[in-house]
Amino acid sequence: MLFLAALLVDGALAGAVYAPIALAFVVVYKASRMINFALGEWMMVGTRLVASGLHAGFGLLGAVGAACAGMAALAVVFNRVVLRHLAGRVLSRGCDRLLGGFAGSLLLDLVLGCALAQLRSRRRG
Repeated sequence: MLFLAALLVDGALAGAVYAPIALAFVVVYKASRMINFALGEWMMVGTRLVASGLHAGFGLLGAVGAACAGMAALAVVFNRVVLRHLAGRVLSRGCDRLLGGFAGSLLLDLVLGCALAQLRSRRRG
């Protein structure tokens, strides 16, 4: 019986994670008629920011608040650096948007990877 309760709680928590991602897919698709493949990347960055905040000792509410502020700042930077350059372009069958999304995803991976490597090297050294 304890195993069933654990499965129910685990399923509810997984649903609580996947529901905002599904909602974001729907909102982005309805607004732009394009599927944004980078939503999983953005979710990963948010969860890593929360985990980093917890590891730094902010507590749960502080870590979530810091992650929300960090994600808002990252979204503004991404909007200015990537999305604004794609807004005025003539799109050829959506390929520019798709490639812009992949480029933004790669940029996000690169920046986050470098930042985490710097943090790890500072803690060790």
